[in-house]
Amino acid sequence: HKGQDILSYSLYNTLFPLDLRQAKCFEAISRTKGKVAVSFSGGKDSAVVLYLMAETWKMWHELNNVEQIPPLPVFFCRYYE
Repeated sequence: HKGQDILSYSLYNTLFPLDLRQAKCFEAISRTKGKVAVSFSGGKDSAVVLYLMAETWKMWHELNNVEQIPPLPVFFCRYYE
């Protein structure tokens, strides 16, 4: 982590407490500098992950003063036997 990322996260977490799931999403986005994608299968679990990532995606870009937030890459992937 860069010092600025940790400072931004700490400040935001003080104002708007994050749970562990959101913290993991934030960490993934920060470590990859926003180069993430979400795989969505259409199930309940992947819907929750997509929601959490979308919320955190927006927050991360706002904290980094990005004027126009790019869309979060989402891929539909379902395995059939």
